[in-house]
Amino acid sequence: MRKYIFAAVCVMIISCLAACGEDTPEQTIPLASGAVIVTTDSKLPTVDPDIYGRVTRISHSAESTELLVERQVKEDDASVYERVVVSIDDNTVLGNDLSDTSTLTMTPKSLSAGDFVEVWFSSDPTTDGSYHFAFGQAVKVITKDAGINEYGITNLPRLVVTGGKSHLAVVTKVFWDGISQGSSTVSELLANNIGASLSASSGDSLSFSFSMPPDSFTVSYGTSTFSVPEPLEVVDGRVIIPQTSNQTIYIFVSAIWGSNEVRYAVAVQLISK
Repeated sequence: MRKYIFAAVCVMIISCLAACGEDTPEQTIPLASGAVIVTTDSKLPTVDPDIYGRVTRISHSAESTELLVERQVKEDDASVYERVVVSIDDNTVLGNDLSDTSTLTMTPKSLSAGDFVEVWFSSDPTTDGSYHFAFGQAVKVITKDAGINEYGITNLPRLVVTGGKSHLAVVTKVFWDGISQGSSTVSELLANNIGASLSASSGDSLSFSFSMPPDSFTVSYGTSTFSVPEPLEVVDGRVIIPQTSNQTIYIFVSAIWGSNEVRYAVAVQLISK
Protein backbone atom coordinates (compact mmCIF):
# COMPACT_ATOMS: atom_id res chain seq x y z
CA MET A 1 0.00 0.00 0.00
CA ARG A 2 2.85 2.37 0.89
CA LYS A 3 4.31 1.86 -2.60
CA TYR A 4 1.06 2.98 -4.25
CA ILE A 5 0.73 6.03 -2.00
CA PHE A 6 4.36 7.04 -2.67
CA ALA A 7 3.91 6.61 -6.44
CA ALA A 8 0.75 8.72 -6.38
CA VAL A 9 2.52 11.52 -4.48
CA CYS A 10 5.40 11.50 -7.01
CA VAL A 11 2.94 11.80 -9.91
CA MET A 12 1.25 14.77 -8.23
CA ILE A 13 4.57 16.55 -7.64
CA ILE A 14 5.70 16.03 -11.24
CA SER A 15 2.33 17.29 -12.52
CA CYS A 16 2.59 20.44 -10.38
CA LEU A 17 6.12 21.16 -11.58
CA ALA A 18 5.06 20.74 -15.19
CA ALA A 19 2.12 23.07 -14.68
CA CYS A 20 4.31 25.70 -13.04
CA GLY A 21 6.74 25.51 -15.94
CA GLU A 22 3.89 26.11 -18.40
CA ASP A 23 2.21 28.96 -16.52
CA THR A 24 5.29 31.01 -15.45
CA PRO A 25 6.07 33.71 -18.03
CA GLU A 26 9.69 34.21 -19.14
CA GLN A 27 11.40 36.64 -16.78
CA THR A 28 13.63 39.46 -18.11
CA ILE A 29 15.93 41.70 -16.13
CA PRO A 30 15.41 45.45 -16.63
CA LEU A 31 18.58 47.02 -18.05
CA ALA A 32 20.07 50.46 -18.18
CA SER A 33 20.41 52.01 -21.62
CA GLY A 34 23.19 50.34 -23.59
CA ALA A 35 23.71 47.58 -21.03
CA VAL A 36 24.59 44.07 -22.17
CA ILE A 37 23.27 40.71 -20.98
CA VAL A 38 26.09 38.21 -21.30
CA THR A 39 24.93 34.86 -22.67
CA THR A 40 26.45 32.30 -24.98
CA ASP A 41 24.88 34.07 -27.97
CA SER A 42 25.23 37.68 -26.81
CA LYS A 43 25.47 40.41 -29.42
CA LEU A 44 27.43 43.62 -29.28
CA PRO A 45 25.57 46.80 -28.23
CA THR A 46 24.07 49.03 -30.91
CA VAL A 47 24.54 52.25 -28.92
CA ASP A 48 27.66 54.40 -29.36
CA PRO A 49 30.75 53.02 -27.54
CA ASP A 50 32.28 54.77 -24.54
CA ILE A 51 35.66 54.94 -26.26
CA TYR A 52 37.09 54.22 -29.70
CA GLY A 53 40.85 53.85 -29.86
CA ARG A 54 43.99 51.79 -30.24
CA VAL A 55 45.15 49.13 -27.79
CA THR A 56 48.65 50.31 -26.90
CA ARG A 57 49.32 47.82 -24.11
CA ILE A 58 47.83 44.48 -23.14
CA SER A 59 48.52 42.06 -20.30
CA HIS A 60 46.87 38.77 -19.39
CA SER A 61 46.45 37.10 -16.01
CA ALA A 62 44.55 34.06 -14.81
CA GLU A 63 41.62 36.25 -13.69
CA SER A 64 41.38 38.92 -16.39
CA THR A 65 42.97 40.80 -19.26
CA GLU A 66 43.96 44.46 -19.01
CA LEU A 67 43.95 46.75 -22.07
CA LEU A 68 45.28 50.29 -22.27
CA VAL A 69 43.03 51.94 -24.87
CA GLU A 70 44.09 55.35 -26.17
CA ARG A 71 41.41 57.40 -27.86
CA GLN A 72 41.51 58.03 -31.60
CA VAL A 73 39.34 60.95 -32.67
CA LYS A 74 36.84 60.16 -35.43
CA GLU A 75 33.77 61.88 -36.85
CA ASP A 76 30.89 62.25 -34.39
CA ASP A 77 33.07 60.91 -31.57
CA ALA A 78 31.60 62.10 -28.28
CA SER A 79 33.97 60.23 -25.94
CA VAL A 80 35.41 62.25 -23.05
CA TYR A 81 38.13 59.74 -22.20
CA GLU A 82 41.67 59.92 -23.60
CA ARG A 83 43.37 56.92 -21.98
CA VAL A 84 41.46 54.14 -20.26
CA VAL A 85 42.79 50.99 -18.63
CA VAL A 86 40.04 48.46 -19.41
CA SER A 87 39.73 45.17 -17.55
CA ILE A 88 37.90 42.36 -19.34
CA ASP A 89 37.27 38.72 -18.52
CA ASP A 90 35.46 35.70 -19.94
CA ASN A 91 32.09 37.40 -19.29
CA THR A 92 32.92 40.36 -21.55
CA VAL A 93 31.10 40.24 -24.88
CA LEU A 94 33.62 40.24 -27.75
CA GLY A 95 33.09 40.69 -31.45
CA ASN A 96 34.49 42.18 -34.64
CA ASP A 97 33.42 43.81 -37.87
CA LEU A 98 32.95 40.47 -39.58
CA SER A 99 30.51 38.94 -37.10
CA ASP A 100 28.99 40.13 -33.85
CA THR A 101 29.91 37.07 -31.89
CA SER A 102 30.40 36.37 -28.23
CA THR A 103 33.13 34.46 -26.46
CA LEU A 104 32.06 31.37 -28.42
CA THR A 105 34.50 32.39 -31.16
CA MET A 106 36.59 35.12 -29.53
CA THR A 107 38.44 35.18 -26.21
CA PRO A 108 40.39 37.95 -24.47
CA LYS A 109 43.54 36.47 -25.98
CA SER A 110 42.09 37.19 -29.43
CA LEU A 111 42.97 40.85 -28.74
CA SER A 112 46.46 42.23 -29.30
CA ALA A 113 48.44 45.45 -29.08
CA GLY A 114 47.81 47.63 -32.11
CA ASP A 115 44.12 46.68 -32.52
CA PHE A 116 41.58 49.45 -33.07
CA VAL A 117 38.62 48.75 -30.78
CA GLU A 118 35.31 50.11 -29.59
CA VAL A 119 34.64 49.56 -25.89
CA TRP A 120 31.46 49.79 -23.80
CA PHE A 121 31.92 50.20 -20.03
CA SER A 122 29.79 48.58 -17.35
CA SER A 123 29.83 51.81 -15.28
CA ASP A 124 31.51 55.20 -15.21
CA PRO A 125 35.32 54.86 -15.06
CA THR A 126 37.31 55.83 -11.98
CA THR A 127 40.48 57.89 -12.27
CA ASP A 128 43.79 58.50 -10.52
CA GLY A 129 44.45 61.75 -12.39
CA SER A 130 46.52 60.27 -15.23
CA TYR A 131 44.44 57.28 -16.27
CA HIS A 132 40.84 56.19 -16.18
CA PHE A 133 39.96 52.65 -15.10
CA ALA A 134 36.89 50.73 -16.24
CA PHE A 135 35.47 47.25 -16.66
CA GLY A 136 34.73 46.39 -20.27
CA GLN A 137 31.22 45.07 -20.74
CA ALA A 138 31.77 44.66 -24.49
CA VAL A 139 34.68 45.08 -26.92
CA LYS A 140 34.46 45.23 -30.69
CA VAL A 141 37.61 44.89 -32.80
CA ILE A 142 37.44 47.29 -35.76
CA THR A 143 40.80 46.50 -37.34
CA LYS A 144 43.60 44.21 -36.22
CA ASP A 145 47.24 45.16 -36.22
CA ALA A 146 50.16 42.99 -35.21
CA GLY A 147 53.92 43.07 -35.24
CA ILE A 148 56.14 46.11 -35.57
CA ASN A 149 54.29 48.80 -37.49
CA GLU A 150 54.35 52.43 -38.47
CA TYR A 151 52.78 53.48 -35.18
CA GLY A 152 55.61 52.03 -33.13
CA ILE A 153 53.28 49.47 -31.54
CA THR A 154 54.77 46.08 -30.84
CA ASN A 155 52.85 42.85 -30.51
CA LEU A 156 55.65 40.80 -29.05
CA PRO A 157 56.13 38.14 -26.37
CA ARG A 158 55.07 39.57 -23.01
CA LEU A 159 57.25 39.37 -19.94
CA VAL A 160 55.66 39.21 -16.49
CA VAL A 161 57.87 39.80 -13.47
CA THR A 162 56.61 38.36 -10.19
CA GLY A 163 57.82 39.61 -6.84
CA GLY A 164 54.91 39.24 -4.44
CA LYS A 165 52.63 40.50 -7.23
CA SER A 166 52.84 40.30 -11.01
CA HIS A 167 53.92 43.27 -13.11
CA LEU A 168 54.35 43.65 -16.84
CA ALA A 169 57.85 44.60 -18.02
CA VAL A 170 57.85 47.10 -20.89
CA VAL A 171 59.63 46.64 -24.21
CA THR A 172 62.60 48.98 -24.62
CA LYS A 173 64.31 47.62 -27.75
CA VAL A 174 63.39 45.21 -30.55
CA PHE A 175 65.45 43.24 -33.05
CA TRP A 176 62.94 41.05 -34.90
CA ASP A 177 62.94 39.61 -38.44
CA GLY A 178 65.71 41.93 -39.50
CA ILE A 179 63.95 45.01 -38.13
CA SER A 180 65.55 47.09 -35.39
CA GLN A 181 63.38 49.39 -33.33
CA GLY A 182 64.08 51.49 -30.30
CA SER A 183 61.33 53.13 -28.30
CA SER A 184 61.39 56.21 -26.08
CA THR A 185 63.92 56.45 -23.28
CA VAL A 186 63.56 53.78 -20.60
CA SER A 187 62.58 56.36 -17.98
CA GLU A 188 59.75 57.67 -20.20
CA LEU A 189 58.50 54.16 -20.93
CA LEU A 190 58.41 53.20 -17.27
CA ALA A 191 56.73 56.46 -16.28
CA ASN A 192 53.98 56.04 -18.88
CA ASN A 193 53.16 52.38 -18.26
CA ILE A 194 51.08 51.18 -15.33
CA GLY A 195 52.42 47.86 -14.08
CA ALA A 196 56.03 48.58 -15.03
CA SER A 197 57.13 48.86 -11.41
CA LEU A 198 56.90 46.80 -8.25
CA SER A 199 57.96 46.95 -4.61
CA ALA A 200 60.30 44.40 -3.03
CA SER A 201 63.18 44.10 -0.57
CA SER A 202 66.84 43.42 -1.20
CA GLY A 203 67.41 39.67 -1.02
CA ASP A 204 63.94 38.83 -2.33
CA SER A 205 63.65 36.89 -5.58
CA LEU A 206 61.99 37.96 -8.80
CA SER A 207 60.54 35.36 -11.18
CA PHE A 208 60.27 35.85 -14.95
CA SER A 209 57.69 34.30 -17.23
CA PHE A 210 57.17 34.92 -20.96
CA SER A 211 54.01 34.47 -23.03
CA MET A 212 56.28 32.65 -25.51
CA PRO A 213 59.26 30.92 -23.83
CA PRO A 214 62.55 32.22 -25.28
CA ASP A 215 65.56 30.11 -26.24
CA SER A 216 67.52 31.99 -23.57
CA PHE A 217 67.47 35.22 -21.60
CA THR A 218 69.83 37.25 -19.42
CA VAL A 219 69.08 39.69 -16.60
CA SER A 220 71.00 42.74 -15.40
CA TYR A 221 70.29 45.74 -13.21
CA GLY A 222 71.22 49.39 -12.89
CA THR A 223 70.74 52.12 -10.30
CA SER A 224 69.39 54.45 -12.99
CA THR A 225 67.89 54.07 -16.44
CA PHE A 226 71.14 55.21 -18.06
CA SER A 227 73.75 53.48 -15.85
CA VAL A 228 75.83 50.58 -17.17
CA PRO A 229 73.88 47.44 -16.15
CA GLU A 230 75.51 44.78 -13.97
CA PRO A 231 74.66 41.12 -14.67
CA LEU A 232 72.50 39.05 -12.29
CA GLU A 233 72.62 35.27 -12.04
CA VAL A 234 69.46 33.57 -13.29
CA VAL A 235 68.56 30.33 -11.48
CA ASP A 236 65.38 28.48 -12.49
CA GLY A 237 63.99 31.64 -14.03
CA ARG A 238 64.61 33.71 -10.90
CA VAL A 239 67.10 36.34 -9.72
CA ILE A 240 67.89 37.70 -6.27
CA ILE A 241 67.49 41.44 -5.77
CA PRO A 242 70.98 42.77 -4.94
CA GLN A 243 71.87 44.76 -1.85
CA THR A 244 72.13 48.45 -2.72
CA SER A 245 71.84 51.84 -1.07
CA ASN A 246 69.56 53.09 -3.84
CA GLN A 247 65.81 53.37 -3.28
CA THR A 248 65.01 52.17 -6.80
CA ILE A 249 66.80 49.81 -9.16
CA TYR A 250 66.00 48.94 -12.76
CA ILE A 251 65.89 45.35 -13.94
CA PHE A 252 66.76 44.80 -17.61
CA VAL A 253 66.01 41.56 -19.47
CA SER A 254 67.33 40.52 -22.88
CA ALA A 255 65.49 37.52 -24.38
CA ILE A 256 66.46 35.58 -27.52
CA TRP A 257 64.21 33.70 -29.98
CA GLY A 258 66.45 32.32 -32.72
CA SER A 259 67.95 35.40 -34.39
CA ASN A 260 65.40 37.70 -32.75
CA GLU A 261 65.88 39.67 -29.54
CA VAL A 262 63.58 41.74 -27.34
CA ARG A 263 64.76 43.87 -24.43
CA TYR A 264 62.52 44.66 -21.47
CA ALA A 265 62.72 46.77 -18.30
CA VAL A 266 60.89 47.04 -14.99
CA ALA A 267 61.50 49.38 -12.05
CA VAL A 268 61.81 47.91 -8.55
CA GLN A 269 61.10 50.15 -5.57
CA LEU A 270 63.16 48.84 -2.64
CA ILE A 271 61.48 48.66 0.74
CA SER A 272 62.85 47.82 4.17
CA LYS A 273 61.88 44.50 5.72
